[in-house]
Amino acid sequence: PRSGGSALGFLRDRRRMNVALSRAKSKLVIVGSLQFLSEAVQGVNPDEETHDLMFLTDMLAAIKALAGQRRPDGRAAAELIRPEILGGGR
Repeated sequence: PRSGGSALGFLRDRRRMNVALSRAKSKLVIVGSLQFLSEAVQGVNPDEETHDLMFLTDMLAAIKALAGQRRPDGRAAAELIRPEILGGGR
């Protein structure tokens, strides 16, 4: 299996990610593993503070921050759903 940055596919491309994330009109559902994404990004160049995939680190931080916030209507700004809730996981 691929590891590190090569396992990310189109997620490596900041422009493609921008297009994918900015097309949503009212709701965006992202399905994936936060742990895998974090580990893959760190595996690219763990000794450097900045690298080509830092935008993914910033995106993860933004999602986690939004998960702790509420919209004016009381709904969560973002939700992180654990795999075990869906009947999956390890």
